[in-house]
Amino acid sequence: MLLRSARTCLQARQKVATNLMRTTLTIPTRLYATNKKQVEEETKFEKMVKNIEMNENGIFKKPFEYGEKEFANSDFHQHQKKVNKEKNQLIDEKLELLATLNNIPLNELKASFNQRVSEKLAEASRPHNEVEQTIKEFESSLDTPFSNQDLVRDIILYYRRVPEIESSPVFEFLQAVDSEANDKVLKIVRAKEEPTEQELAEVNEFFETSNISKIDDLAFEALYKLLITEGPILTQSQQQGVGKQEFDPAEFLQSLFSHFDLYTNINDSKVYQLLKEVDAPFADQLNEYRELESTEEKVYEDKAQELLTYFLDQQTPITKALKDPYSQVYTKIQSLLNEKQPISLDELFNGFEGQEDYLGSALFKTIQDIDPEFSKILKDLETLQAEEKPLDEKNAELTARLQDKEAPIAIALTNTKSDPYKVLRDALDIEAEKASKRIDIADVLQSVVEYGTEGKLYKFIAGLDEKLAKVVSDIVSGELTNEQAVEKTTELAELAGKGSKLYQAMNDIGSENYLKLSETLAADSAVTELSPAEEQPVEQVTTLESQIKALKSEEQSKLDKETAEMNSWYDMTLEVIQELQEEIKTNKYQEPTRQTADEVSKLLGFQPNAQQVSKHESLKSKFIPNYKDEVLELCVNLIMRDGLKQRARKYLNRALYLIYLETREDPVDLLKRALDLAAPLVITKTVKTGFAKNYTIPYPLTPRQRNRMAFLWILSASDSRASPDFPVRLADEILNVISGKSKILEKKVLDHKLAIANRAYLKI
Repeated sequence: MLLRSARTCLQARQKVATNLMRTTLTIPTRLYATNKKQVEEETKFEKMVKNIEMNENGIFKKPFEYGEKEFANSDFHQHQKKVNKEKNQLIDEKLELLATLNNIPLNELKASFNQRVSEKLAEASRPHNEVEQTIKEFESSLDTPFSNQDLVRDIILYYRRVPEIESSPVFEFLQAVDSEANDKVLKIVRAKEEPTEQELAEVNEFFETSNISKIDDLAFEALYKLLITEGPILTQSQQQGVGKQEFDPAEFLQSLFSHFDLYTNINDSKVYQLLKEVDAPFADQLNEYRELESTEEKVYEDKAQELLTYFLDQQTPITKALKDPYSQVYTKIQSLLNEKQPISLDELFNGFEGQEDYLGSALFKTIQDIDPEFSKILKDLETLQAEEKPLDEKNAELTARLQDKEAPIAIALTNTKSDPYKVLRDALDIEAEKASKRIDIADVLQSVVEYGTEGKLYKFIAGLDEKLAKVVSDIVSGELTNEQAVEKTTELAELAGKGSKLYQAMNDIGSENYLKLSETLAADSAVTELSPAEEQPVEQVTTLESQIKALKSEEQSKLDKETAEMNSWYDMTLEVIQELQEEIKTNKYQEPTRQTADEVSKLLGFQPNAQQVSKHESLKSKFIPNYKDEVLELCVNLIMRDGLKQRARKYLNRALYLIYLETREDPVDLLKRALDLAAPLVITKTVKTGFAKNYTIPYPLTPRQRNRMAFLWILSASDSRASPDFPVRLADEILNVISGKSKILEKKVLDHKLAIANRAYLKI
């Protein structure tokens, strides 16, 4: 009885222990619970995995680089050394036994054995050496230029391969470059027989002396691309050259002079140096024309005509070099003219135009940072009067500073690859953009002349300055003599000069008066487009002072009782306004809240001081990059699930990195290109009419809608790929779209066809 109880208790304990083990054992242990050796191997593997470090992407880190030293210390290398030692020992024992049995010296037997082994190794490695030699010959052939004989053979093979020779891109290319050489090749092709070596040699000799031998490397490379492809693949210079319009000498000379005007010394121009090498007399004539100093216009006309006559002479070296658009000289000159050009003094000083205080401008501060000495000279010139003698000395000092090639300002103006040049160019671009938005006084006067004193513009000027409006009215009336017109014009220049309200309205971009002036000019120009019935009454633009003055001068006794009473209330209101103005001037008013600060500033006509303006201008010139790319943010939001945006961004970044590894191009640009290729322009929507039949109507998509639909299609198509990694599937699908192999493109075409089929319902 006691034994049965003990057995039952033991069975219960074993059952509990078994259940406990089932809940705590790992999966590999349960799978191999019957094999103790496999369980130990799994445990060892788990320990090894736990000891190896991984990076943030889940990839094992290599503890060290595996090199020759590590290989020499490895177990495999030690085993290999042991095997080789045993093998050599057995060979030596057998050779000793053979030498003893045959009475042959051991050294001779070893030498004979080593020779036979070497022969066997050489025979076994001969195929491998032949392959390596072929690869080396191919690599060396890639570095050597093609021969003309190979070019002739390739052209003949190409012509025999294409169905229509005259419509092929190679025929068009050769016909434009060298028609005679093309005719000789066509003669061999049309003979329909294999050309002999003598015929090929004759054509080869002609190629060496004809125009086709004078084409540059880019054109030669493009020709070989045409020979191995179906479509015309031309370089940019050839795309400009084939089918190009007739060469215009006058236009070319004008572009040369515009280029030379950018240089203080013409010898610093690379174009001039190239022209001097090609045609020295022509370069000297260009220099003479540029250095002409005469008050007579005929002198310039005669010199220009002489220059043009020389340039039009077909026998001059410069004309021969530029007549062929594929020549090396023509291509090099065009590339030099299209490069970044130096900054001229005219462009530099034009950047200061329209600024009330250019010494406090962002452009002047940029120049001051680049060359403080040059900025000091400019500042001194501004303070000097025109009749003072030191003015000439300062101008000479300015010229000497610019001619000093080591001066920072000279480097910033001429060295297009330097950092000061980039900084100064950015500052000038900003000033040029501002200048394009400024309003010219000539446009203002022209508008006043066209629309008269009844136009909005004249009334706006009268609201700013009545005296200026009177002068403008006298000028546009046309009743002045020549002397009076000159006097009025001088007076206008003084009244509309720096510091005037009109000057600020024309040049202070963003100010209230500038916006009003722009709107007034646009409104006056729109009046001519309206019929008399559509014309709107012109609203008079006046200031608060002019309104008060008009109300005070009004005679109240002649008005009826109600109007006089109303005007009395207006007078009381004006008095309150005046009292408020006095309080504001004496700082007795309560400071406005933040909500009304901007409105109060506009009401008071707040004008910032010079320090605030300079700080504002310096901040405006700062480039503020976009914090986020809209397309990338849209893609991240579409990938995101359960609000895990960081994970979605990580997936997209991995996919873009895989695209970069595959293409070595900007992956963001490739993504945008894929979205543009996959996105439909229109979709169709079903409109319910309330009757038995519904209509399907084409509906255009906005750019954001197009990107959204395209990326959703890409996500859907990527789900059907085999890879378990989402970034890999996404990257493969994007590359598939770019290569034109994705089914998404067919889906896009079907949507467009459906929209075209239902275009009849667009008016519904």
